[in-house]
Amino acid sequence: MASSRHNVLPRLAPLTKSNVGATSSGAVRRGGPRRGLRRFVRSQRNAVLELVNFWTTATPIRIVRPDSSAVPASCLASSNRYITSLPFNKVAWLTTHNSFAIVGAPELTGPRITFYNQEDSVTDQLNNGVRGLMLDMYDYKNDVWLCHSFDGECLDITSFAPALDTVKEIMTFLVNNPSEIVTLFIEDYVSAVNGISNVFRAAGINQYLFPLASMPAPGADWPTVGTMIQNNWRLVVFTSKSSKQATEGIAYQWNFVDENQYGDDGLVAGLCPNRAESQFMNSTRNSLILQNYFHTNPVQDTTCRDNSQALYDELTACYTASANRWANFLSVDFYKTRTAPGQCPSETSLSPATSPTADAQLPSPGGPAAESRADKAQPWVAFLTFSCWALIHLLLW
Repeated sequence: MASSRHNVLPRLAPLTKSNVGATSSGAVRRGGPRRGLRRFVRSQRNAVLELVNFWTTATPIRIVRPDSSAVPASCLASSNRYITSLPFNKVAWLTTHNSFAIVGAPELTGPRITFYNQEDSVTDQLNNGVRGLMLDMYDYKNDVWLCHSFDGECLDITSFAPALDTVKEIMTFLVNNPSEIVTLFIEDYVSAVNGISNVFRAAGINQYLFPLASMPAPGADWPTVGTMIQNNWRLVVFTSKSSKQATEGIAYQWNFVDENQYGDDGLVAGLCPNRAESQFMNSTRNSLILQNYFHTNPVQDTTCRDNSQALYDELTACYTASANRWANFLSVDFYKTRTAPGQCPSETSLSPATSPTADAQLPSPGGPAAESRADKAQPWVAFLTFSCWALIHLLLW
């Protein structure tokens, strides 16, 4: 992977004869090498101070509800009448990008050489309030697997697990949580006849599927959350392959969902372009909106900083671009942040609005809620870096 911290950290100039005692134009200053050396050390000190600031500052996002166009689902939707009375498309659901690409996942087909997007199991994600899962499914080993790929092909070094294993996790969650709704976004590379349907059938999860025939007409609202729970329509599934709507009865995603551009191209400040397959963001034909907010190449160490003020700014930009509609699904990498005891992760995470009772629980800017597991090591990184600078300073002085 090309991404690394050197793309965002201040650069420390190497100590060489060519730059000691020289100005930016290359001319030697009066006072000789000693004064130039002092200037060089001071410049390195300033760079290190920038580094310390980078590692030790992160601004968590505080999000309040500007209007009632979308509110986040609580951990237990049935316990909140305000949630259950709303149409499904008026609620915000935290979503994980590449939910299956988990750091430390067992290597079932040998050493894995690919990137990761999440840090805990799908079961943990669901238990922590995630309600949207993005799964990449491929034909592999005469089965359907969750996988990254090279040139559209799942390989031993990019595979994660059979899709059935993860669908069984989702099944268990739905059984144990009879008031919860989960949405799957399948990036579909499965060509086997009824391949995905066979996975669902083997997991016994068909009883929870939202029927295609009951999905809304263009521009119409979805049923209320309460109606979906009552009818047991608690698994909403979309596929990226249009033919599956006719052959397997799985809804083609962009017949029902507007989606912004994914990856770095979708993170341009102030803009919210649609991805190629989607309607324009300001189209009101589809009543669901999926907002991607993640880099092309994930970097876990910087996610806490990414999922901060810039995220709120991008939510606002997409709200404007989407005809003043908040995203229903917010898809992020490394979703997990530390929340204070008693808080509901789906309310304190990256949702575009909050329920009436959630505002008081949200962290204020600069508070501890943005501290991720990776951030716990950041002060040590800063300390060691500063110590190295101090040692250089003493040796040169």
